Amino acid sequence: MDYILTNVLCCTIDDEPRFTKILQGWIKEKEVPKFDSFTKESKKKKESRKRKVSVGHLSELSEQSNCYFRIIN
Repeated sequence: MDYILTNVLCCTIDDEPRFTKILQGWIKEKEVPKFDSFTKESKKKKESRKRKVSVGHLSELSEQSNCYFRIIN
């Protein structure tokens, strides 16, 4: 899922449930192979991915506010 979220244009962590549902359907229909890294991904790994996104978002906001502060001063 990390690879998918990194490489699909314009997607966010909010798209993960939708992608998961699509992929599980394809696996069920045997349209794509079943990989343990996807089907047996731990909750800890999923939570880690969400934390990385929220921390990245906070640092991005911080950078944006620093730029704004520099412009108005």
